[in-house]
Amino acid sequence: MAHALLQALTIGLFASMLVAKLTSVTHGHSGRPLDMVTVARIAFVGMQATAIVRVAADAARQPLLWYMAAAVMWLAVLAPWAGRSSWLYLPPPRKDGRPG
Repeated sequence: MAHALLQALTIGLFASMLVAKLTSVTHGHSGRPLDMVTVARIAFVGMQATAIVRVAADAARQPLLWYMAAAVMWLAVLAPWAGRSSWLYLPPPRKDGRPG
């Protein structure tokens, strides 16, 4: 049970906050409005769903399938968000024309 709680904390809280905070920082440093775009919302909610699946794995008879589902979900929701976020850092000029 303690392992499930640790997973809920690390995946559910820390990964979701990572998505929220890095989205805000990325938008601020690239001169974009500080709002949650669709891909960030999907990543945030997807991290919550991934945490639920991962915690449910500890109660399952065959947890390996649940572990695999959680891993696939984690990659599926974070890959598009990470791609979009890294793409915003590549072009040199900021959208608002300010230096930085």
